[in-house]
Amino acid sequence: MHRIQFAEIKGETLDKGWGILPDPMDRCRRQTWWKSVRKEGFWFPSYDEDAFWETSVPGAFTRIHPQLEYYEGNVVYRLRFKARPTAESERAFLHFRGVAERCSAFINGTFLGEHDGGCSAFTLDVSGLLKDDNLLYVLVDNRRLPDTVPGLIHDWWHDGGIHRPVELFYRSKEYIRECAVTTRLDGKDALISVRVMIDATSRDSFRKVQIKITDEDSCKTVLEGDIDCMPGAWGERVFRIPRSGIRLWSPSSPAFHKIEAKLGSDCWTDTTGLREVRTNGKEILLNGTALILCGAAAWTEDPVRGGFSHGSETAKETVSLLKKLNCNFARAGHRPPSREFVKACDRAGILLWAEVPAYWIPDMQKPAQSRRALQALEETLREHRNSPSVILWSVGNECAYGAADKEQSNIAYFTEAADWLHEHDPSRLVTYTGGMEGTGKESLSTVCPPVLIEKLDVIGLNSYSGITDGAEPGQADEFPMQFDKIRFLSSYGKPVVLAEAGIDAVRGEKGFDFGEERQRAYHAKLQDLFLELVKEGSIQGMALFVLNDFHTPIKLGRFQRGYNRKGLVDEKLVAKSAFAAVRDGYAKIPNRD
Repeated sequence: MHRIQFAEIKGETLDKGWGILPDPMDRCRRQTWWKSVRKEGFWFPSYDEDAFWETSVPGAFTRIHPQLEYYEGNVVYRLRFKARPTAESERAFLHFRGVAERCSAFINGTFLGEHDGGCSAFTLDVSGLLKDDNLLYVLVDNRRLPDTVPGLIHDWWHDGGIHRPVELFYRSKEYIRECAVTTRLDGKDALISVRVMIDATSRDSFRKVQIKITDEDSCKTVLEGDIDCMPGAWGERVFRIPRSGIRLWSPSSPAFHKIEAKLGSDCWTDTTGLREVRTNGKEILLNGTALILCGAAAWTEDPVRGGFSHGSETAKETVSLLKKLNCNFARAGHRPPSREFVKACDRAGILLWAEVPAYWIPDMQKPAQSRRALQALEETLREHRNSPSVILWSVGNECAYGAADKEQSNIAYFTEAADWLHEHDPSRLVTYTGGMEGTGKESLSTVCPPVLIEKLDVIGLNSYSGITDGAEPGQADEFPMQFDKIRFLSSYGKPVVLAEAGIDAVRGEKGFDFGEERQRAYHAKLQDLFLELVKEGSIQGMALFVLNDFHTPIKLGRFQRGYNRKGLVDEKLVAKSAFAAVRDGYAKIPNRD
């Protein structure tokens, strides 16, 4: 596995000619299909060349092939593609942006590597292995397992397959591996930190990397200079420039700058927005100004790629809905977001909460889970390192339970993850969100343990207190609980975000249970509560659950029929009555930019 950030470097997209074959008995691995060819008249190995089904990559096989909708197990992907062999002066890499849930890859009979983590990118070295005609096998396993992240139970459809793009890159032998640009405001100046990491065949001397940052619109050079880099280690230079000489990125004015880094013949490029995010007591500050986050959990399902994997069109539709809702913020979900969605949010000025799937897992203290989650954090940070929209990293959702001094406590992973993020990306904020219903401040201390809150920049809370499912008409609602819980968390002196709140409704349903009017009244009251808490300084953001109805196998009631129905729009993206209540409520919130 190679730690490389390809950013906007152009590669060859391998999206044509893929075949797929379900392999529930794991015959491919047992019979080493990647290096065996069946001769006519023989049974071994037990497949034919023309047995593979045509399929789409990127795409989830659970969405593309109806007969595999509920399938969990081994699937074999195969691709024949043309390429040129690597020259002596270069290297070649296969970059997978997402394979769910785990996979092993082989090219031309040679094992390349394996990866576990369905929504984070990884890179495999194919230098010296490419031919004019190539045969690539990717063995995918989408089973839910007890020691994986996410675990055995989760509230979304468990899509499997190569659901994000696969690309082939050629690079020089000495190349730029990663580049990170961050901004800190200092009075009338801006301090632009540029960090670069390079790779080379020998690590015995420094190399000079040329850096240039230009304004995307005016093409004006903002800064340029050299950075001395030792292969395998970060080289850094901080540029002090007048704040008046740059355009800062913000939701209402998403300004962009081009980054160009050169090392010999290798040229690395990316686009970023120069902005600063930090906290000051209970406030979230963007470019020094207090900001209130008005948002929703954005889980629009791509019809081909599946959940959590917005392609360009799905990302565009999702961002359009968020803007119509008067959102400046989205929670990207319980899994790392796709590059297409993050880029769309960059351009639209939608701030993002990005998360790894440490979700409903009772054993996060065990190495099998914690190492996988930390790996996903590292890979997600690398993929979105320069995206200005990502302002919050979340280390997990609803599973940091237990006292820190207990043997079975889950706290160790969450505190370690928070420390790791602060060390490796101090330019963003770290959060976690626990879920709690009912009453009692003592319970809140278990859901959001003080030892973890100490490590966080922003405190998250999921709470569905209100008129809950199945309540009788006329029963008193429980909204005062929202006040009590949020005010209690606000007493820690840090920003608080209500990260989930919502209620189910079926579009067109006129009854009380799952009725549209009930959902509209819920959200209208929740908006009044949000405005009141904003004015008193007890809350700094809200992400309603959820933007749209989405497919899940654990919602099987007569109204749900395999969908979580808390969406403000249905699964076809048609608005429910609550959409207008939220839109009008968010329009009243001050300091949204």
